Amino acid sequence: MTTITSRERMLATLDHREPDRVPYHLGSTYTTGIHHLAYAALRRHLGLPGDGRIMDIRLGLGFVDDDIRDLLGVDAGIVAPNGPNPASYGTYGA
Repeated sequence: MTTITSRERMLATLDHREPDRVPYHLGSTYTTGIHHLAYAALRRHLGLPGDGRIMDIRLGLGFVDDDIRDLLGVDAGIVAPNGPNPASYGTYGA
């Protein structure tokens, strides 16, 4: 079976065609977010540096960084024109 890009996978799914695998997303919406403490533990478990950043302090959601997205094969990410700016997210940990 040929591997396709995340974009092709998502488009196939939205077009009701069977992709090579089920699209996977993590942290692209509030409902698919991950609590910042769980995210910090995941980073440590995977041997990645840092504990991450908080995306939403009210919900305690962590911002999912590109290194995690790449490592886990995440297909969807945040698209938020005039929305959250990852550079302004707070850091936590240590």
